[in-house]
Amino acid sequence: MVVTKLDRLARSLRHLLELVAELEEHRVALVVLDQSGIDTSTSTGRLVLAVLGAVAEFERALILERVRAGVEAARRQGRHPGRRRTMKPEQLTRARRLRRSGKTYRYISGLLGVPLACLQHRELRPGAPPG
Repeated sequence: MVVTKLDRLARSLRHLLELVAELEEHRVALVVLDQSGIDTSTSTGRLVLAVLGAVAEFERALILERVRAGVEAARRQGRHPGRRRTMKPEQLTRARRLRRSGKTYRYISGLLGVPLACLQHRELRPGAPPG
């Protein structure tokens, strides 16, 4: 089996090693085309695979830790990372008016700068509760 990059093949070292073991059961070698030169038909290739797989899993874990720390720091500062989930009252009023005039959700989303899903999951009829 030929892949271009090792990190596109498996999510964790355990998954990677299980996949390689299954390939070996079927007498299939794994060859990675990037700079690593991994070829599991050789003992050196299997060693390089294990080392680089462990490093890739470590890098993914570091990235996840950094993202979680950044989100937590933003929350401590009163910010809420991610997509905005609510519309301001004036946006909701304008969105309702635009829908009544026949404008599409996509058009309104672009015009008001709110996520399309936020509009589609909200009542835009007159008299519906705000917010």
